[in-house]
Amino acid sequence: MGFPENQPIASPPFLVLSSDTTGAPEKVLPQDLGGGAKFGESSAWVMNLTNFSTLDSVRFEYTVARTETTNAARTQNTDSTFAQTRMLRGVHLHPASGHEAAYVLTPSGTGDAVVIVPFHSEKLGLHEYMLKMTVSTGNFSKDFSTRFGMVWPEMPPPLRSFEYAFEALRYVTSKREFDSLDRGNDAKRREKFETFWAARDRTPQTAYNEVMTEYYTRVYHAATTFSTIRLDDGSKSDRGRIYILYGPPTTTERKLDPTGYIEIWFYPKLAKKFLFLDEAKTGDYHLTSTQPL
Repeated sequence: MGFPENQPIASPPFLVLSSDTTGAPEKVLPQDLGGGAKFGESSAWVMNLTNFSTLDSVRFEYTVARTETTNAARTQNTDSTFAQTRMLRGVHLHPASGHEAAYVLTPSGTGDAVVIVPFHSEKLGLHEYMLKMTVSTGNFSKDFSTRFGMVWPEMPPPLRSFEYAFEALRYVTSKREFDSLDRGNDAKRREKFETFWAARDRTPQTAYNEVMTEYYTRVYHAATTFSTIRLDDGSKSDRGRIYILYGPPTTTERKLDPTGYIEIWFYPKLAKKFLFLDEAKTGDYHLTSTQPL
């Protein structure tokens, strides 16, 4: 079966990081995240256009919605204007030579172009999504559907377990507040967990929450650094709790006296120092006092 010559063709879009499309890129690297986009960063959809009689009238429309819900709160829509896209005319994307998973821009026909459609993926949470895009001009129209997820390679390990992450809220809540957060079924508890951290987010315009990330990075450090033979989760130790609440001390001091090993953490900005004692000399330190500097 033959195909009409010079028929317009639009290739399926794929995701790249926005930072890789600035200027006049010689090479484009798809986001190699199993079909996903990197959490917390903006992206772009990239595609080839071939054999278009005119490129000035091409329209791009898309929606992005979560696959597991009908809630449209996270849906994005373009306004179908070129102000939202970049069109590199007279070039095409071709696979790069060698083993690199990349595309290079090579000269092509006047009816060909590489299109870069901005995509505010930094606003999307860690869920699965469906892209629906339409490319149209004159009598030509092509629809695409692509499923993708948001991927967070650097996610602090405690966040990979909801129950562990939820339990770690005890360090920054009162018993009454924690008990209130802990009421309800799993879906309700997850909703409260997200609301708790959203209220502390310094950049609510993005899904990435720096405060939550820093907190669970501290929890992980405490869990792994201050573990002992008797306590395999160092976040539950006194040193772990202080580290989680205040971060790393500016300086530390260690000494031995008749009562055991003493470790002192200094926090000049807080005008405090914390004294820990290990009476058995086994690495099991307990907070003995908090003193002003």
